[in-house]
Amino acid sequence: MRGMKENEAHSGRRWRRALVVTLVAAVLTAALQWGNGFYSSDLGADPDEPAHAVTCLMVRDYLVSGLGQNPLLYAKEYYAQFPKVALGHYPPVFYLMGSLPLLVSRSIASLGVFQALLVGLLAGTSSLLLRPAVKPLVAYLLPIAWSVTPFMQKLTVLVVSDVLVALLCLLAAMAWMRFMETARLGWSLGFGCIATLAILTKGSAWSLALLPGLSIALSGRWPLLTHWRLWAAVLPVACAAVPWQLWSTKITARGMTGMTPLQHLSAALPFYGEALPRVLGGLLLLTVSVSFLWHLVRRVRGLPLPPMQAVLWALVLSTLVIVLAIPAGLTSRYLLPLFFPSAMLLALDLQTLLRGWPKQVAAYAVFTAATVVGAQSVIDKEIHGFASAVSQIRQCSTTDDDLRVLVVSDARGEGAVVSSAAFQEPAPRQRIAILRSSKELAEQDWMGRGLKLKTNGTAQLAELLAQKQVDWIIIDSTIPAELKFAHHDLVLDVLAQRTSGWSEIMALPVGRGAGQTGTLKIYRPAQPTLTTGPKP
Repeated sequence: MRGMKENEAHSGRRWRRALVVTLVAAVLTAALQWGNGFYSSDLGADPDEPAHAVTCLMVRDYLVSGLGQNPLLYAKEYYAQFPKVALGHYPPVFYLMGSLPLLVSRSIASLGVFQALLVGLLAGTSSLLLRPAVKPLVAYLLPIAWSVTPFMQKLTVLVVSDVLVALLCLLAAMAWMRFMETARLGWSLGFGCIATLAILTKGSAWSLALLPGLSIALSGRWPLLTHWRLWAAVLPVACAAVPWQLWSTKITARGMTGMTPLQHLSAALPFYGEALPRVLGGLLLLTVSVSFLWHLVRRVRGLPLPPMQAVLWALVLSTLVIVLAIPAGLTSRYLLPLFFPSAMLLALDLQTLLRGWPKQVAAYAVFTAATVVGAQSVIDKEIHGFASAVSQIRQCSTTDDDLRVLVVSDARGEGAVVSSAAFQEPAPRQRIAILRSSKELAEQDWMGRGLKLKTNGTAQLAELLAQKQVDWIIIDSTIPAELKFAHHDLVLDVLAQRTSGWSEIMALPVGRGAGQTGTLKIYRPAQPTLTTGPKP
């Protein structure tokens, strides 16, 4: 009885200290977000960011004012007004969770706090996993230190789903590790449920399907394969993740690069070969690579890995397999699920090699410093000017106007205007709809491929603008040359004609970070038509 009480007290202390780690990492992340410009910036540092934010906002608005309506019809109407809704292209869990902080405050800042809290939970979960195997100081300080490295800072100034995916993958790995140790049904079902949530956050979490087999192979626990409780983990995935995947396959296929797996592999190997040293730091990458080869040789000789190391290595390897095999684009963000596991594997190795916590802490400091030095540490979100443009258009319009604004920019600029309009919508009573030039004046797929103009000249374009009852046009001068298409120049040609009826009202400074600046020119008809009702 006394032993049980001591175990319960010890477990309680671990959870309380993990909570402290969570809060410290979250607060530090929020402070770094502030310093890196998140809370003073518009959205649009990444092409996906506005879509994620607007979709979270759509779910929040539906929960507040749309319950009882057909959700598909509501989403369709929302997209017509703010054409950056990504539900379908991406699964729903991130948007459901991201809508919750927006219920507290309908602001971009709420999504920043949400991202900071996810990082804190990632650090806290890592400390829970590490504490039974390493010294307390290491278990608590290492996750905090790694939560504020440049790689993490770059992710937390974006509204993206990658941090939530990494957290759910780590929680799933923790549940699977407990199943390997206990063979209990609850842990198997827990792994399946968490894996389902991860897959319904981002399709890359299908990597978790590889985790059981890889961890069993590394640990040598082959009898688990025939244990019926293991296969219970398939039930939640089969009931929820698989139906979603089948339903959304045609939609998500539009977001693929179109490469064959072999073509993608030939592009992914050099890309991630260059990205991994920046993400992990060359010293950690070299160390964990040598460690894996050492453990692999030992495994071939019949020496199994302990469950914790086997599961962490399985998570690292399964993440690499997915990013190298699935042609869904190339970005270092996809490596986040292996970031904390790699640090934890280092801690486990150093726990064996170095005696005494001073040596271990010194070693972790060296590895963390090497990671910081190896990363591209300049983080400057500072996307500005797009929200000001929307605000100025509202101020120059009467409160009963039904505004239609055409934005001529690339995907980032269009997204910045759409998200700015969406988050500003509740304050004034105007209804505003953003028209993206890439959709209204041209046709292309989700990835921007196969662009075709809808008009053949300035006369047809002027007629199209009249048909769509465009009230305002925003021209972005910061479009990179490689992303400037024919319809951009065609709009400028129409506006330059004396007989077009359009006048330049103002020019606002705009910035995209990293010193990229320019102007947003705002146009409206010289004699705007008064609206008498909602526009189509």
